[in-house]
This record gives sequence, structure tokens and C-alpha cells, in this order.
Amino acid sequence: MTRQIFKQVNLELTKVGLPIVAEQMPILMTIHFIQEPLSQQEIANLLQKDKAGVQRSIQTMRKGGFLHIEDDPHDKRRNIVSLTTSGRFACEKAIECVQEFDARLKSQLTEQESELISKVLDKLLTIVND
Repeated sequence: MTRQIFKQVNLELTKVGLPIVAEQMPILMTIHFIQEPLSQQEIANLLQKDKAGVQRSIQTMRKGGFLHIEDDPHDKRRNIVSLTTSGRFACEKAIECVQEFDARLKSQLTEQESELISKVLDKLLTIVND
């Protein structure tokens, strides 16, 4: 199910001209919503991902012009990651795409079905987190 949703979101992102994939969005959105530069390690910790994988994605998005990486002026061992103007624009467009996709999905469900899905997902999340 997740794979199919990511595939559809990737198609939507391509339609609006964003050369990013859904798998990269958590990194961009973490920086976007926290609204301050973060180290690569902080991003990995927040997303509960391994640092090497996060670092590869960050480098790809840096090359694409979405992220800026600079040395931490207080700790030369750390790199600080922030959004570029293109990165901020990509986040806004991606949010619009996901909201439109979500609305399309929900339009196919009754209110009761939508509520039931939310309740079941909340219950599963509680079980997984315990």
C-alpha cells in the first residue's frame, strides 16, 4: 500500500515539475516545518533513519539546488543543512500535491469509511508504539 501511495505521489510531483521523490520529502519537510537549520545527524535522529542514508539524500537534494550545506561555525565537525529558495518552493508545491491527492482519496470514501480508517490507523499506531 505504501509503495503504491509513494508511486502515485511521485507521479503527482513529476506532473507539477518537481524533480524530487516522495522518499526525499521527509527530509525537506523536517527542515521546512522546524524552520531552522539542522545538522545531518539531527535530521537523521528526528526521522529515525541511519545517518548514511540521510546524508546520501541530502547530497542529492543539494546537487538539485533544494538544500544548502555549510560548516557549523561553532563545531567544524558538523554540517548545517537549510532550504534554498528552490527548496522552500518545492515544499510548498509538494504540500499542495499531497493535499490534493488526499482530497481525491477522501472523495472516494464515505464519511463513515474515512472515520473508520482513521480509527483503525490510530489503533495500529498505538499498538506499534507500545
